[in-house]
Amino acid sequence: MRRLAVLEAVRGSYDTAMEAITRACGKVVGKRQVEHLVLAAAVDVVAFYAAGTPTPASAATLLVLSVDGKGIIMRPGHLREATRKAAERAQRTFRTRLAIGEKGNRKRMATLAAVYDAPRPCAARTTT
Repeated sequence: MRRLAVLEAVRGSYDTAMEAITRACGKVVGKRQVEHLVLAAAVDVVAFYAAGTPTPASAATLLVLSVDGKGIIMRPGHLREATRKAAERAQRTFRTRLAIGEKGNRKRMATLAAVYDAPRPCAARTTT
């Protein structure tokens, strides 16, 4: 019941949450009970955010940023307008794969980034 109350309360008001619970389960709770269920479910929110705040790193700690991108083949309906039109105009040599030099016009770029702290290495890199 608490989970349903929270799911419905975040979508709108306590009134709409109560109406949704009544539709699903019948008349089992009132508005005040829905409010208490939502508050009871949120008791650890402050502790969660307090624990998730990292302490500042020292100047000796490296801040590392790693980014990678990959072209992902998309379904035709999910391509951007210009790419979709280019893909429709393209004439395929082969049915299942691209010929040499043939452009796909069917991909979008997916990018993933990660940021993390890392201690400096003990020995400095040298070029020899």
